[in-house]
Amino acid sequence: MRERAAPALDKTVIETRIVEFLASQSIIVDPGEDVSGIELLESGRLDSLVVMQLTLFLGQTFDVEIEDEDFVAENFATVGTLANLILRKCRS
Repeated sequence: MRERAAPALDKTVIETRIVEFLASQSIIVDPGEDVSGIELLESGRLDSLVVMQLTLFLGQTFDVEIEDEDFVAENFATVGTLANLILRKCRS
């Protein structure tokens, strides 16, 4: 029996998983807008509890460790900037 290859990890896949998680937490009610540009911090969608839950989800889903120095506004500003952080973590 052959093992199935894991799907390629790209920004779109990461963004989709982030939006699905946020929708499951009722943080994003209408994900119909440009996914990459969905504001997280300035919109007030993220509080400290959601950031911690999101961090755990991302760590488990993408097998990455989000470190203290990663917790800056630039990384959590939008779904796109968060996806870029995960891409960098996966490639390093």
